[in-house]
Amino acid sequence: MHCATNFGKTEVAAAIIAEYTRQKKSPRVLFIVHRVQLVNQTAERFKQHLDLPVTVIGGGKKKIRKNGILVASTQTAIKLLGNARFGEFLDKCDIFFIDEFHINKAWTCTKIAKACLAPMRFGLSGTIDEKNIIKMMHYKGMTGPIIAAVRNEQLVNLGRSARPIARFVDVQAPTIPKSLKYAGAYRFGIVHNEIRNGLVLKEIVRYLNEDRPVLVTVARIKHGLILKSLLSKTIDLPIEFLSGGTPVPVRNTVLQKFKKGKVSVLIASPIFDTGVDIPDTNFSWVNAAGGKGWELVLQRLGRVLRKKKGENKVYISDFVDHHNRYLMKHSLARIEHYQNEKIVEIKIIGA
Repeated sequence: MHCATNFGKTEVAAAIIAEYTRQKKSPRVLFIVHRVQLVNQTAERFKQHLDLPVTVIGGGKKKIRKNGILVASTQTAIKLLGNARFGEFLDKCDIFFIDEFHINKAWTCTKIAKACLAPMRFGLSGTIDEKNIIKMMHYKGMTGPIIAAVRNEQLVNLGRSARPIARFVDVQAPTIPKSLKYAGAYRFGIVHNEIRNGLVLKEIVRYLNEDRPVLVTVARIKHGLILKSLLSKTIDLPIEFLSGGTPVPVRNTVLQKFKKGKVSVLIASPIFDTGVDIPDTNFSWVNAAGGKGWELVLQRLGRVLRKKKGENKVYISDFVDHHNRYLMKHSLARIEHYQNEKIVEIKIIGA
């Protein structure tokens, strides 16, 4: 099921399970997620929608019921393949779901798919590259062909998603030497670049002056810490930084504060790139991370398109990095990805 990131794929899975239950019996369902941190979040969503027992394995939890919904991380499921009780569940499984299918196509998940004998098999993803023949053969081997597709353009036109307004701010910083490979260019051109970080701060403050909380995306923990330090010296407002090392209870508390307006600036590492729910508050998004991959850009965009209250728009700031050949190519790639979605109104600022 190739449905945009904001579509509600977990809810679709719940509806499939509910219809199966209505027509037949209480099923055995295996739902695989790619990160341990998403296991409990997914299980809670199923508990909200379905009157079925929901069990999680992962994060130290390994109890397996005979029936109901079993939510597991890929890592835990692969470790339990030799477990007799888990093996019995796989043999008699009715419905098998693989979440974030574009990530969970890895061979570890393929082993689980081979061991699971469920006749109904669904891969859920918002970013399937149908032009990549090799990947598509792998996808079809695990679950079968694409049976449904919903794009961001459809959701925006229906009012289900916010319409994005993007500003690409021109960065005119000293040129990064061509002798540097990409890793060095990223370190000096983005993470430690004073001029670019100054423009990032300027965009954040501009949104705060419009009474909009701001989500800031970074790709490196060091970059997040630098921006938080600079912001602390610039504004007297609550600022939080979340990374993969942030405990889940702390993360949930911070997200709730962000939703209620008690956190003005939320800086986030790649933990928000896939799976994690971002509150549907009227925030703006500053993409300080750069990046070029179609899947990555679309995942990040999809995270901020949750339907907004009042004016159903989301304001985005990104950057055109002239100071390095790699970073410039990545900037142009992001612009092209946005244009291909046919929903983003783009302005280049300061060109």
